[in-house]
Amino acid sequence: MKPFFFLSIALQSFSLSGLYPAFVLPRKNILSLINGSAPGKGTLSLRKILVVLQLAVLIAVSICAIIVNHQFNYLKLKNIGIDKEGVIKIKQLWDVGGAEKYQTLRNDLLQHPDILSVAYGIVPGDDPYISEYMVNTSDEKFSDAIIEFVHIDYFDLLKIEGVKGSFFHTSESQIPGNSVVVNESFAKRHGWKDVENKEIIFEPRTKDEKSKPVSGIFKDFHFHSLHQPIQPVILSVGKAHSTSIKIYW
Repeated sequence: MKPFFFLSIALQSFSLSGLYPAFVLPRKNILSLINGSAPGKGTLSLRKILVVLQLAVLIAVSICAIIVNHQFNYLKLKNIGIDKEGVIKIKQLWDVGGAEKYQTLRNDLLQHPDILSVAYGIVPGDDPYISEYMVNTSDEKFSDAIIEFVHIDYFDLLKIEGVKGSFFHTSESQIPGNSVVVNESFAKRHGWKDVENKEIIFEPRTKDEKSKPVSGIFKDFHFHSLHQPIQPVILSVGKAHSTSIKIYW
């Protein structure tokens, strides 16, 4: 809806309603108006039409304002599964020049007293990467999951909660370099209750096939529109970096 459109109609209606008595009343006999003997009494007049129109437009504008206010409050208060407050995204991360230079940049940024955390990874609105994969609990190929690289601090930065697995209770130095974690929708998609002995095969049945152990399940968050169902997500935690930095302050 367009509230400014309805507001414009309301203002025009108010203006017409005010112009009518200004032009018509000076021509009337004031005493006859007071006594209720004005001509046209009991018939449909322009004044009555304008009053009804004005009331109808006022009601319509009020309803639209309530709806728009409700939508803004919904967007402001809706929990999308991540903490988006105070987060800055820097795109074009590949220009940094590799993992070592990224780490140098990260360390420099963390020297600023107002910056609490720096990590790389995807956020809602980014263009997701989707590729074929398999799981060791099925012989079927799938291509329904968002697959991305993230830094270990990515989860703390966006306040993404872990549900199951050792990943969320292990220090960075103890996490295997080929670890992956999945969201609740992924686990539900494949009927997983836990991550014990679970693996994901990337580029399946090709020369580049690679298997990685699943070390955790995290809570779902909305990556696309709230009108769309949450997709399965696979996040690979490693030293390679993705295409954007997230800064929390």
